[in-house]
Amino acid sequence: MLSGIAASLPPVDWTLLTLAAFAVLVGAIVQGSSGMGLGLVSAPALIIIDPNLGPGPVLVLTVILSSVMIWREFGSIDRPGLAISFSGRVVGSVVAGAIYSLLPLSAYELVFGILILGAVLLSVFGGRIERTPRNLVFAGFTSGIMGTLTSAGSPTIALVYQKSGGPVIRATLSAFFLLSSMFSLLVLIVIGKFGMKQLTATLVYVPVMLVGFAFSNLVVRHISNDAVRRFVLGISGASALVLIARAMVSIL
Repeated sequence: MLSGIAASLPPVDWTLLTLAAFAVLVGAIVQGSSGMGLGLVSAPALIIIDPNLGPGPVLVLTVILSSVMIWREFGSIDRPGLAISFSGRVVGSVVAGAIYSLLPLSAYELVFGILILGAVLLSVFGGRIERTPRNLVFAGFTSGIMGTLTSAGSPTIALVYQKSGGPVIRATLSAFFLLSSMFSLLVLIVIGKFGMKQLTATLVYVPVMLVGFAFSNLVVRHISNDAVRRFVLGISGASALVLIARAMVSIL
């Protein structure tokens, strides 16, 4: 069995693999303490290693991590807001699936990099958005497109909940990411973009992610949110620029 798993994993540079594991670790620490960050930090690193993996592995990690976080703060979920935003996410995921099935690999890398960079800029300059039903649906829809294509669909939905209390943010975003990541994975399976290769690659990072989540309970009291946010956005932005540059070279 182990030999079968090893055979299905793509050959990679061990330096890049270590950097990707570090990205998953940092992403899990950030998401464990704030409710978001795993996809934004980890997804670009995994795509740089192997673009054929797509967003599937990070979506699986998000399902696992979100399940743990919901168990911790289940009572604080904003259930009406979750239902409204998830309805938008379903539509956005289906639209993203149609787009993804038609994109060649080089174009996907370019779109992926642009969306990640857009997510970073949105996190920096997004401003305040009221938590109205219309904004929740739109945030869910855009999160569905970005999340299914890149596994980083957190910025838009996080902007709607940014003025809520910490437990409400973490619990509601975790519930949203759990449901939406599962649906996005279903879309990827239907269009043939998630299979055994992506699943076995995910297994490499599950222990790292769980360590990161456990570590988040220790470091959250000692590191300022602003410092973590600047670090996450810097890493994500740099990774997005690398992907865009590599895609442009392939296209040209």
